[in-house]
Amino acid sequence: MKTTQEILNEFYSGKSIDTIRAYQKDLESFSQYMGTTSIVDAIDQLLSLPDSQANLTVLYYRTQIQESGLSISSINRRISSLRSLAKKAYKYKAINWLLDLKNIKTPPQSSKREMDAHAVKSLFSSFSGRQNSKKEKRDLAILRLLYDLALKRGSVVQLDMEDLKLRSNMIFVTGLNGDQRRAKRLPPVTKKAIQEWITVRGEEPGPLFVNFDHAKKGKRLSSTSVYRIVKEAGKQSGLSITPDELRQAAIKEALKNASRLGIEDKDVLTLTDHKSVTSLKRYLKNREEIQETLSISLSEQN
Repeated sequence: MKTTQEILNEFYSGKSIDTIRAYQKDLESFSQYMGTTSIVDAIDQLLSLPDSQANLTVLYYRTQIQESGLSISSINRRISSLRSLAKKAYKYKAINWLLDLKNIKTPPQSSKREMDAHAVKSLFSSFSGRQNSKKEKRDLAILRLLYDLALKRGSVVQLDMEDLKLRSNMIFVTGLNGDQRRAKRLPPVTKKAIQEWITVRGEEPGPLFVNFDHAKKGKRLSSTSVYRIVKEAGKQSGLSITPDELRQAAIKEALKNASRLGIEDKDVLTLTDHKSVTSLKRYLKNREEIQETLSISLSEQN
């Protein structure tokens, strides 16, 4: 019978480096849930369980990552990784059961209000006249960075006070993979929101955005907290929105503005930090759909 490490090696065999990294990231998440120091130990524990307990363990794991605010597609991918690995173990007779958890169905989006420029304006307008508390000043600064700089929430929570150079209107952002920091220029509105937050936060070194929860007060804000902040802010203006959707709305609007300003699509990468224009294809497709809608409306006028 093959060992857990050998099963993992077979599981990774023949796959691309990027695919292997994605699987490893998913399995590391499960390892953290299991409280183990390595993927091998986590999978070893899972494979040692009887059928019903193994499925129940993965069900509890799925419930926890759902509550963390992870997207449905990411949750399904992580569970799919475990299902595939269990199939590999079953093939080599390491277990006599399979994981039978199905993917979570994505809720229909037809009734959801599209996150366009008008919706974004409504989101920020909901803060007008009520920026009195520390929390509201912090939340507005976070939203401005997510949209104005099209940042991912993971990059926002990694920001430290030393990353700010407000005199030169600059901020240095670290990529999610821990890659080299990128310098970003701050628009006046974004800078103002950050400055107002710092007036109540204080200028002492440490995380730029901290938690107000009594148990974690003063500690770095988590990605899950940012997710909740965006959801809460959306409700104030009648929107159902996530940080990823706010970033997507920013990219779509940036591409439209780039076209109007004569800026090439490849130069939009300086905002989005995608590796290539190919990564922007799904946003460019949206522009083509808009163009078609506008063309039809024009043609029907005559």
